[in-house]
Amino acid sequence: MPKSISWYYRPISTPWVKSWTPFILLICAVFATYSNVYGNAFVYDDESLIVSNQFLRSWHYLGTLFISSTTAGDNVVSTYYRPLQILVYLIIFQIASLSQFAFHIVNISLHAANSCLVYKLGRKLNFIPLAAFLGALLWALHPLQTESVTYMSATTETLYTLFCLLGINVLLPDFTPRRTIAAAIFMTLGLVSKESAIIFPLLAMSCTYLLSKKRFDLKSYFYTWPLWLIAACYIALRFSLSVHGLEPSSHDNLYNLDYSPFAILSAYFGLFLWPSKLHMEHDFSTIPQIANVGVITGFALISVATAQLLRRQSKNSLPLSWALLWFASTYLLLICAGDVLYEHWMYLPSIGLCLGLMQASAAYLEQQRVSKLASLGLALALSLALIFAVLTHEQNRVWHDAISLYTNTFLNGEDAPKQHANLGEYYTQHGDYEKAVVEYNLAIKLAHNAAHPSIQMATAHTDLALTMLMMPNSKQNTKATLAELQEALAIDPNSYRTLQALSNFYNSHGDKNQATLYRKRAEELSRSFMTTPNAVSP
Repeated sequence: MPKSISWYYRPISTPWVKSWTPFILLICAVFATYSNVYGNAFVYDDESLIVSNQFLRSWHYLGTLFISSTTAGDNVVSTYYRPLQILVYLIIFQIASLSQFAFHIVNISLHAANSCLVYKLGRKLNFIPLAAFLGALLWALHPLQTESVTYMSATTETLYTLFCLLGINVLLPDFTPRRTIAAAIFMTLGLVSKESAIIFPLLAMSCTYLLSKKRFDLKSYFYTWPLWLIAACYIALRFSLSVHGLEPSSHDNLYNLDYSPFAILSAYFGLFLWPSKLHMEHDFSTIPQIANVGVITGFALISVATAQLLRRQSKNSLPLSWALLWFASTYLLLICAGDVLYEHWMYLPSIGLCLGLMQASAAYLEQQRVSKLASLGLALALSLALIFAVLTHEQNRVWHDAISLYTNTFLNGEDAPKQHANLGEYYTQHGDYEKAVVEYNLAIKLAHNAAHPSIQMATAHTDLALTMLMMPNSKQNTKATLAELQEALAIDPNSYRTLQALSNFYNSHGDKNQATLYRKRAEELSRSFMTTPNAVSP
């Protein structure tokens, strides 16, 4: 190999790789890129998970949050059980209260740690050191990660990814029983951070496929049985244990002819390769026919990926096959996620794509043995990293507050009922009641066609009623306000906020009996969310 190019392909044992230099560079790059987020406001689910979450107010709730749904602290029923996320918020709140800086710096720190673990993963997979570093750098700075890092409530994404990466790094390189047990512990921590960690055994198997010479021998994968056992136990416990405020997940899309997962797949790859028009909640309506550009593109991507996996694997093609298997392992869950694309769902899947593509590119350049070509490849990768950093820095501004976030979504052609309702709440908090009423009415109208309209519509009706009570002509809106509250209660009889609002409404109008009736129902519902001996009344 020519001396002019040998520096690019130094063996994994070089002092540079063993030093802290790559990790320091990755950490500095992450903190520099996200340096403009610390003043960003609480938006979207931040209000429910952080601002209004009673579980964060006292250490007495420590036991309660482990037997409650993620939103139980705000007296809201949900399908999520992620106690470790709420535990992190509890610790932050007890140290710094509602400090935006504190919540943001935790997310950024987790992302920086993950970028270091991605680099470490590349090294453990015997990738070319510089390729592993550049793959980790491009992943860390990719604009697609903005939603996972800048959005405070997305801590669950960075947290479960942290444990998955720790588990995989512990497993590698020899997959011994002792390493498998340690990885199982990290997998368990990942599961209580986010349900998606259930795909951890598949991630481990994808790494076995890359490293094992007996990759086509099923016995090579038997070591993962403890991980599959944990996955099975988690599923059994998840559906059998009584968790307060937990609603069963809906999978109606599984029973309908729907090709939207293929269109979503092509959209994910499009955003990964060309991260433009990024916004919250990309809606994909049910696509019952195959004659759709997105669906056809999705099928084409799957066909190409399958051909790559079935071809005879060479040393240079294996990293790309591993990247596809890593992505496929994580995408399996997204098929059941409905007709919505969230950018933060690409956080873990994109790790394989960044590392695999960089290693495949570096291996190709190494094979060419041309120093100028290698230098050009390095320059292109660093230029792309710089472009990603600039785009991410700008995308952070979109998350500055509710107006910038939701306006960006609407400008990109999305009309999500929850975002209109949240924007209405923002206007209400800032005294712009007329605009708030417009947004709530839009949310109610759009919620009729939403995947889960009942809770969204009930919340919008309740918030609309509360806003009308604050308006200067509130006395003229008494009948309309009561009608909105009754409509909300008819849609969702177990809405704590609606019951509380009805109690306050009747109390202000001198009907003590009705006020007491709704107050008692609200208190009973609240107690159902907080039923540990140490629980404190909110």
